[in-house]
Amino acid sequence: MINIRLPNGNYRYDLNQPLGKRGGFGQAFAGIGNGDAQLAVKKLHLSAEDAAHRELAVAEELLRRDLRHVIPVVDSGQYRGDYFIVMPRANYSLQDWIDRNGKQSAEATAKILHDMLKGLQEVGDLIHRDLKPANILWHEEQW
Repeated sequence: MINIRLPNGNYRYDLNQPLGKRGGFGQAFAGIGNGDAQLAVKKLHLSAEDAAHRELAVAEELLRRDLRHVIPVVDSGQYRGDYFIVMPRANYSLQDWIDRNGKQSAEATAKILHDMLKGLQEVGDLIHRDLKPANILWHEEQW
């Protein structure tokens, strides 16, 4: 486990437990926070010049919001030259679910799209920039 310290707390994450594939901006790993909370610790593979500060600014904006349809940000920041975003750990991604369950009914697809739209409406002033099934997450009984 690797220990990091960010503005809101101390966290541990395991490089041997990736959560999904490496994405365009970083890689999420299984992490633990205060009180053994199960978290996702995303280590950005961006430098300040590459827009890490932009990603952290978005994370800081989400941290200030009361979100019901988007997984909230718990913490974010820089630690020893690396950039991190910490969030509650989701159960699985839409991509994982599609890979396991295959084609779905129109009703199931409509439910997924409805949940996604609620999330997009909630953060309508922000642009996701990487919206894809691997980034749509099942958390607290909704997408």
